[in-house]
Amino acid sequence: MGRANEEIAHEGYAAWNHQDLAWLRARVSEDFEFRPAPEFPGLEAVYRGLDGWESFLDHWRQTWDFHRFTIRRIEDLDDQVLVLVVSEGRGKGSGISVEMETAHLWTLRDELVVRGLAYASWQEALEAVGLSE
Repeated sequence: MGRANEEIAHEGYAAWNHQDLAWLRARVSEDFEFRPAPEFPGLEAVYRGLDGWESFLDHWRQTWDFHRFTIRRIEDLDDQVLVLVVSEGRGKGSGISVEMETAHLWTLRDELVVRGLAYASWQEALEAVGLSE
């Protein structure tokens, strides 16, 4: 099961980078929940269900002229996948470029994402799941 979850994670970040919103919408469960890192301003604390995910995706697209994730490490944690990424973007309007190390912990069930947690740093994410760099 872990290998399939890792493959889904790779496909998901590729879909994100290619703005394949149909893929991103199709891979969330009805009871999906996403919690962005609290360090990122202007976001709700929790996005629930497909409507919540759509709201998050719309907000994100309105914030950035350009954004992509580059996977640096994936940890298979049974029904979860921890993904350490480099997040690169250019703010819409400001034109300011940003590059930072962020992470996501995805919980999967039946090849659908049921929960996502975002972390503002690799260290925070690794500590949350009991791993180290």
